[in-house]
Amino acid sequence: MPIEVKCPGCNAGFRVKDEHAGKKMKCPKCAKIVSIPEKADDDEVVEDVDVVEEEAEETPAQLFDFDESAGPGPQKKRPVPEPARPRGKTWGKYMPCPHCGGREAKKVKWTWWGSFYGPRMFTHVRCIDCGYCFNGKTGDSNLIPAIIFVIVPLVLIVLLLGFIYVTLQRTGHWPPWTGWG
Repeated sequence: MPIEVKCPGCNAGFRVKDEHAGKKMKCPKCAKIVSIPEKADDDEVVEDVDVVEEEAEETPAQLFDFDESAGPGPQKKRPVPEPARPRGKTWGKYMPCPHCGGREAKKVKWTWWGSFYGPRMFTHVRCIDCGYCFNGKTGDSNLIPAIIFVIVPLVLIVLLLGFIYVTLQRTGHWPPWTGWG
């Protein structure tokens, strides 16, 4: 029967064969060292048992009763604990992934739409957990900047070709293979 193990770094759960009990392994997701617990005996018999009466469950109406002793003033909000910080290089450097909420991202070095320059200009990163690409500074998609990064050079190329055509037409050198002699 496999042993269930949970990685303390990325909270990923997985199963390991019994023969690896008591050993250490690398997590397949975050590569952190995880200790595999020893196999416990399933046939353990407990002889001394304390009998406890069942507590009455709250009714739905009681779930929404407010504490009258607290007073009408504003309540203090409890701070939300931050998740355990993994040992990755980019933890907290970029915004969380808008797709899965993952906090680890890797910088993208080259894209088809921006070559080497586009990803640098728009802080283009890829989530390590789900592979989704997004803007690391804002957490938004880089779709609009990618479209602009492709459209602007295309428009400039068309304008340049139009200028060359008009210039050659006016000087009598159009088509280019005639009129040079």
